Amino acid sequence: MKAAVIGGAGYAGGELLRLLLSHPEIEVTQVTSERLGGKFVHTVHPHLRRRTELKFQARAALQPVDVLFLAMPHGQTSREIDQLQSFAPTIIDLSADFRLHDPAGSSRISSTGFPSCIASRFAPPTAWPPAAAWQRRLSSGCIH
Repeated sequence: MKAAVIGGAGYAGGELLRLLLSHPEIEVTQVTSERLGGKFVHTVHPHLRRRTELKFQARAALQPVDVLFLAMPHGQTSREIDQLQSFAPTIIDLSADFRLHDPAGSSRISSTGFPSCIASRFAPPTAWPPAAAWQRRLSSGCIH
């Protein structure tokens, strides 16, 4: 299964890459960072040295994959999810954007407010594959 990570330069992105690079069924093919494009991933995440020769690329160069992981800052995913859905049938978001149950609490996480798609139905994390009625699957991140 081919995977890409958007926002791979931060701490969450680095830990996600560490886990994905060890997964026997996942091939990480792309990692994005707008400010580090062209640099090796291991220059930012030294613990990945000798584990990957991937280089960061700009998001504009992103190609479709089987699963897209989002390690972007809180608040950014909810603003960009509509554009990102064309890159993969499954999107796993590590931010808090779609985990909130109370719109009033969203201001503590992000100044952008409560995401509009929070009202969609979520599958329990243990349900795999998700039933057709579930539009999204919630796990340690949020799968869109």
